[in-house]
Parts: sequence; structure tokens; C-alpha cells
Amino acid sequence: DEHCGFRAISVLLDESEEEHQMVRLDLTIVLNQNRARYVKLLGGQDIFDVIKNALVPDEIEAAHDDKWMTMPDMGFLVAQK
Repeated sequence: DEHCGFRAISVLLDESEEEHQMVRLDLTIVLNQNRARYVKLLGGQDIFDVIKNALVPDEIEAAHDDKWMTMPDMGFLVAQK
């Protein structure tokens, strides 16, 4: 269902795979709390907005490709979490 990256993080954090939506929420919080830092780290507001958009799913079902976990951009957020 293309939530696999977020499901993997969920399992690595000793949670259920079904907690992948909470992983998205947690990463969104980290991103927003450190906005200026991530805008600079990611190379600008445009990339920041793409990452932020990817963390907010359109629906519970299969994720569209603009909602997938992308590396290395989201790697910094995962490490922060």
C-alpha cells in the first residue's frame, strides 16, 4: 500500500505496523518544530514543502507516490525522532 517506509519505522520503534500514521504525525511535528533548520538543510522552502506534504496522507488506503517516504530527505527527520 506504499506506506512501507513508515511501517518499517513504526516496527523499528517497537510499535505495530499499523502505527505508521503516528510515525507520519511525529515526523511532521519534528519538521514543524525545526522549520528554519530543515528549510536550510533541505535546500529551500520548496523542498521543505514537498517533504511536509508527503507526511500528510490524502487517505488511509494506498499512498500516492507523492506521499511515499523519500530518502535521504526524510532520513534526517527519522534520525531526529
